[in-house]
Amino acid sequence: MQASVSCQNHIRDALAAGEHGCEPGLLRQVVELLERTGILIEEFDWQDWYRNQHLLDCPERIAAANAQQCRQLLSALARLERYSHGVLAHMRRRGVLLALLERLWQLEAMPQLALAVEASDPVSL
Repeated sequence: MQASVSCQNHIRDALAAGEHGCEPGLLRQVVELLERTGILIEEFDWQDWYRNQHLLDCPERIAAANAQQCRQLLSALARLERYSHGVLAHMRRRGVLLALLERLWQLEAMPQLALAVEASDPVSL
């Protein structure tokens, strides 16, 4: 089962790149959702992160990432946000956050994310 189109559209709208603001707490909700659905990696080799962080330089580079790299980068960004508030907002504005999720959708169906989004409060993710 693939992530539903409505789920993908909802997340695309919520995380669209650009200088416009997003709902307060939205990025925290996204991280919680990714944690709850098992998409984020709990433990990984930070050396891999350093080797792959160049993919975050621009959204176009993410098209070459594999699923493990996408999960690792999302996990690292979520961790970095804990200590450096604003990392996720910056990545959303540049289009990197959405590019990572869309690449992961391309590589994996992620039905668990679709189910979690569809079961959540319609006002939030």
